[in-house]
Amino acid sequence: MDPISEETRTKALETIGQFCLKPYTQHGKRRTKGDRKGWLEFHDWGHLVLRLYHLYYGTMLDNTTAAAIAQPLRREFPHTKDWNKDVNRKGAHEHIRDVVEQGIASIAGAGAGAGAAATAT
Repeated sequence: MDPISEETRTKALETIGQFCLKPYTQHGKRRTKGDRKGWLEFHDWGHLVLRLYHLYYGTMLDNTTAAAIAQPLRREFPHTKDWNKDVNRKGAHEHIRDVVEQGIASIAGAGAGAGAAATAT
């Protein structure tokens, strides 16, 4: 995969900032079926991974791979009343970006980069 430009990484921080503005009380319930089963209805880390991957590479990532990349974020920033404070603390947005980029690099290193770029439904 091609390196990500600093300008694009800055845009990613803006996207993360917008994602983190939405209070956890408005994230919706967990989906119980479909290819996004287990994701929050309106606002899930998987959605953010999909958006950042599209920003970086101009293609969509499949939902299964996005969910795997988002898993460390779900563990570190659980869906609790402290979510708003945790995701907006100093340095959190940069950390979130780094976790997503590391996840993308790991799938590329595993040879899944080309096969993972499927259209999400």
